Amino acid sequence: MPSHLERQIERLKSEVMRLGTLAEESVQKSLRAMENRDTALAEQVIAEDRWIDELEMDLEEECLKLLALYQPVATDLRYIVSILKINSDLENIGDQAKKIGRRVLSLCSQPAHGLVFERSKLIERTSWSVKHCLDAMLNLDAELARKVIDVEAQVDELSEALAVQVQNAMGKEPKHIGSLLDELSICSHLEQIGDYTKKIAEDVVYMSEAKIIRHGGIHVPKHH
Repeated sequence: MPSHLERQIERLKSEVMRLGTLAEESVQKSLRAMENRDTALAEQVIAEDRWIDELEMDLEEECLKLLALYQPVATDLRYIVSILKINSDLENIGDQAKKIGRRVLSLCSQPAHGLVFERSKLIERTSWSVKHCLDAMLNLDAELARKVIDVEAQVDELSEALAVQVQNAMGKEPKHIGSLLDELSICSHLEQIGDYTKKIAEDVVYMSEAKIIRHGGIHVPKHH
């Protein structure tokens, strides 16, 4: 029969997956709003971010309560500490989606610049990273988590290449500087979403294998 702590950890797992689903939906909606210049959808993303914020605060409180009440060790401690970090990263992903929503509203309030930027692969890779970091977390799948880390490097490269396209356009089309600055900000928000998926993937590896792989290295914590 599972202990009370085990039941509480299962509940935590369920709640963090619910937060992950909300964050992923927010990203997908913000990207659709951007592609379709859909101001209603952008406003929905901005309004719904409060649900993500509230759930993140509830989860943090629950994690801290479990640490104080049960003083868990080994695997349980590793899991709860990782959930605390992932919780914050998911909230940050939601924040980036909200910022994309705000940029979409700004873009739509200005004359269309009429320029075409190649961003379909960046959008596809960002979406893939968000979905699969959640799948890796749900199944404690370290192999999939490592794939997310590899794909995040592609997100960085693609967002930087898109930023160069936009910066070049600024020099040629100064009359559209306002909307092009919005485009540049969206590049940055997509890159940051990728960064947070990488952090989540690194924590999944830690939860699964007790290996810290941040900063390009592997560190196995010593247990005393």
